[in-house]
Amino acid sequence: MKTRVYQAEKLTASLNKQNYLSVNTEILQPQEIWHFFCKRNNTKKFTSYLYKTFYLVVPKVGSIKEVGGKQIIHFQDSSYILVIGAHGLNKKSLKDLSKFGRIHDLSADLVILRIKGRGSCELINRLVGIDAAEMEKGKNSIVPISCQMGSISKISNTVFELIIPSSYVTYFMSLIDTILLKLKSVDESGIKLDDLYSKLRNQ
Repeated sequence: MKTRVYQAEKLTASLNKQNYLSVNTEILQPQEIWHFFCKRNNTKKFTSYLYKTFYLVVPKVGSIKEVGGKQIIHFQDSSYILVIGAHGLNKKSLKDLSKFGRIHDLSADLVILRIKGRGSCELINRLVGIDAAEMEKGKNSIVPISCQMGSISKISNTVFELIIPSSYVTYFMSLIDTILLKLKSVDESGIKLDDLYSKLRNQ
């Protein structure tokens, strides 16, 4: 998957480099986030249009694809999330897409958190209750958030992107800090045990 061209606001560089774990949390700032609901009889036309216009291949349900700073998440059945990087959709593109279904601008309502580094799987496990290590690269899973919906995408083995309502950013960042402190405590205990075993072996 190509490197994202979005700006990113670095929020947390957590856990000492001397530890086994090192997790960074950022807020990605794409140009636009759109929710698109495709009419069932227009699926083939929609798929063809995306490829011809943006070179985006529509993925299977629960998967993501990205080309040139544009990402599509096949959220549910005929429901998609379009994440647009440096250049937003122009009026013609919006008009064309509206022919295939309903499109809504969620740029002000959603936030993308990128979580990366050693220990990101452990953090995701505790944060949203998903076995992140078992997720395949390029897969996406729905995350219930109170009465709303979010999603988690696995970009690589150590990089995840969490889409959440903007009103939950403070809550999630606080929760992430709490989880990282607990992971740090466990990690430091593991280092002390490793040091002890090493000394015993060398005696």
